[in-house]
Amino acid sequence: MLIARDWDDVGVECFRPFVEYVNGINGNAVRYEDLDSYYEMDKAFGVKQEELQDVFLDFFSGELLKKVKAVEGSRELYEGLRKKGHELVVVTSRSVIETDPTLDQIERLHPGLISNAYFADLPFIDRGRGSKKDICKALGVDVLIEDSYENLDSCLAHIQRGFLLKRPWNQNIVGLPKKVTRVEDPREILKYF
Repeated sequence: MLIARDWDDVGVECFRPFVEYVNGINGNAVRYEDLDSYYEMDKAFGVKQEELQDVFLDFFSGELLKKVKAVEGSRELYEGLRKKGHELVVVTSRSVIETDPTLDQIERLHPGLISNAYFADLPFIDRGRGSKKDICKALGVDVLIEDSYENLDSCLAHIQRGFLLKRPWNQNIVGLPKKVTRVEDPREILKYF
């Protein structure tokens, strides 16, 4: 099977250090747990979407990107899936300027486990790369592992199964479709293969 997975907060802890970074810049006291909407984080920080996007790009293009750690349990998941003969790819919405640092990060944190990485557009920024849905459909992805229900939902017609990694921004989603399973820990996914 071809298994695609998001990178930020699925393969690498991203938003905990990002919250600390933003709080350090603007003096806020936003908590990771306060991020109740993936695509409306600007509201939690009390800034405009464009401002947050600029801070986001600064965060991802700086040295901080080299310091983030793998999501606990992600390496064990990927090793287990590879041992069972599955191919793993990353489908992320990181910007083009983050391509090389992202590829370096993937190889540093999960060496030899990911066969390729694809960079999609954000839903609100069209860079001409296509959406996660477009990429998953074109690749023939069988399974998608995500932390954003919006991204996972957009791909459901083209995949066999989806896993939603529990994060503050997807807790308000109830009544998940039958082919979507929410998991607390990435290692839980192994029991489905």
